[in-house]
Amino acid sequence: MKAKNLSLFLHNKEVPVDIIRFNAGESLVKIDSFFIDPYDVSVKGMITLDFKSNEDLIDLALLVDAIKQTTSRNDIKLSLRMSYMPYARNDRVMTLGEPHALKVIANFINSLNFYHVYCDDLHSDVSSALINNLIHKTQANCAKDIFYYGLKPSNTVLVSPDAGANKKVFEFAKTADFAGVVRADKTRDIATGKLSGTVVYSEHIGNKDFLILDDILDAGVTFLQLAEKLRPLTTGKIYLYVTHGIFAKGIDIFHPLIDNIYCYNIMLNNWENKDSHSILINL
Repeated sequence: MKAKNLSLFLHNKEVPVDIIRFNAGESLVKIDSFFIDPYDVSVKGMITLDFKSNEDLIDLALLVDAIKQTTSRNDIKLSLRMSYMPYARNDRVMTLGEPHALKVIANFINSLNFYHVYCDDLHSDVSSALINNLIHKTQANCAKDIFYYGLKPSNTVLVSPDAGANKKVFEFAKTADFAGVVRADKTRDIATGKLSGTVVYSEHIGNKDFLILDDILDAGVTFLQLAEKLRPLTTGKIYLYVTHGIFAKGIDIFHPLIDNIYCYNIMLNNWENKDSHSILINL
């Protein structure tokens, strides 16, 4: 079957990638050797990975080796385009007995010797330190197209959802003359570590709009808690920007608290089949 989450381009031409799944769980990744001249002086290519599961990482390694096995030249410059960095949120060891998952995955990617690795809005600076030959697109650059959808900075107050997002939100604030920036914090149960609520440091902003910015939306419950706190503080609208949208609980849960969601990298399977109250805008 044709690979769903992997694409290969060599010398700017797409090369078909097929994956066979065996009953015991292994994979066979195949490319059509017709598209590769084994005697090319150099081979330049780009692999794009739309990460959905750990299986994709094994397929990636097999694809890289398939390319190397097909050409007899050593001058192979393969780059990887991977918008979402797997395990980026697991960037430290929280408790004894856990792995440093991001470091494990970064070492795995580095072992494939990519010429460049392109990623978007990495969760923290830890990824930048661990991944070789990284070219990183910041949140400010990913989110800039939001202005094409009628959002007016002069009527918009940016919201940083927690301390970890402050740096990126203030960086984005420099891109336009926004009406202001407010901070929020997540409150946790010290005993269990679970989120117990949200606090927002803002007074009523009148008819202005709120725009929450963050890098990853998983289930989205914390954004709903934040929107509940923001709603009494404005007669305007509440918008949400996320770079990577997983949408584990779908889209409808955000209606009607959040008016629009802007997303740079939609990771929701079959997101075109929108829910009845879908408010998702693909940047």
